[in-house]
Amino acid sequence: QRALRGAQLAHAHEGRCIQATYLARKLRGTPYVITRREVKPNKQIKAGQRAYRAATARVGLSQAIALELNHRAANNDATIIPSAFTPASVDSELVHALRARYGHPLIGHVGALVEQHKGQDLLIEVARRHSEWQFMLVGDGADEVQLKRRAAGLANVWFTGRTDDVASHLAACDVFAFPSRHEGLGSTLIDAMFIEVPIVATAVGGIPDLIEDDVNGLRVPPDSVDALDAAIARLLDDPALQTRFTAANRLRIADYSVTAMADRYLQVYQRCLGARR
Repeated sequence: QRALRGAQLAHAHEGRCIQATYLARKLRGTPYVITRREVKPNKQIKAGQRAYRAATARVGLSQAIALELNHRAANNDATIIPSAFTPASVDSELVHALRARYGHPLIGHVGALVEQHKGQDLLIEVARRHSEWQFMLVGDGADEVQLKRRAAGLANVWFTGRTDDVASHLAACDVFAFPSRHEGLGSTLIDAMFIEVPIVATAVGGIPDLIEDDVNGLRVPPDSVDALDAAIARLLDDPALQTRFTAANRLRIADYSVTAMADRYLQVYQRCLGARR
């Protein structure tokens, strides 16, 4: 509460902050904004419900999150503001080295190694069917050991670990595969759009906000190895389709810039401060 004294507006970006902003509203009338990044089951906690309802504005990264926020607050006024891409340069020497190390065609994935979330086990099953395809899994996480066991004996699955140069790893890929089982938005997809890598992703959570099927990528149902396999094959076999998707993302990416995100938040802040007057 000490940090919020004198604030004209507060913004809670995570669950632990919400009760603090709610209390500041009760004690000093400070308006506050809640942003949620993930879709989570609605917890039936009265204090939590009150905090969501008392917020001056609620922001979700995707339509799926906005629906949850509307349910929590018992209204329909949540604003959708997606994440922004990370403006990053590509190290062409590293891209060349990665392609030389892992081979071609290279199907890439970036995400925490948590298979019930990101679905890397599905990619490993696709890799089992196609020894001629190479799979690069970038990241670390709780299921790293388990996933490496699943991939044991496969010479075409590579675990790179965590990297600070996601852009260059994305640029090395022929296809970016994102077989998540649930996603608030799937912000890594925005980086893949920016780097202009053809995308295959599951139609879950906020992913349909970013990827329109057969317009700027291919969407597949979750937990379907067959559908994931077929979509990757379709992209690899059709350079014209790859070009069409990357061209579409080149036009869309400005909507996910830091400037666009900041402008949307500024409008929310101005509404909140105007409502206080």
